[in-house]
Amino acid sequence: MALADGIAWICIGSLFVGFAWLQGLLARASLSPNPLFPKPAFALAYALAVVLPASALVLAMPGLSYPPRLGILALGAGSALVAYVRPRRFPAMLWSPSFGRRYLGATMALAALWGLLLAARTAPSSLVGMASVVACLFTAIPGARQS
Repeated sequence: MALADGIAWICIGSLFVGFAWLQGLLARASLSPNPLFPKPAFALAYALAVVLPASALVLAMPGLSYPPRLGILALGAGSALVAYVRPRRFPAMLWSPSFGRRYLGATMALAALWGLLLAARTAPSSLVGMASVVACLFTAIPGARQS
């Protein structure tokens, strides 16, 4: 039980940090004069449709006291700020789309593992669940696919 709960909170935290990171990238891109970048309304819509409900979900989830929940929100705010500011001391690979795909793949693999742990409590693990873990890891490992 404790392992599944721990993995669940790691998944929730990493997903929220990823959502907030994208919010920072969208906010930065929306201020660009380039017409190909999204407009400020798109960044606002993303904030209202994804980041705000995800924040409410983190605060409403039972099983963890409020200081760690607020820590997850603070990590998300920090990641949005870093994505917006883009400090030069951070590696350039953080700003590449492949980093985002790998991060999302690893996060989804954790979420699939959490689902398998929950399913293993009541029934044997399914092959479909294992296939989803492998597929998520396949996207997260650099060089595993050619593009």
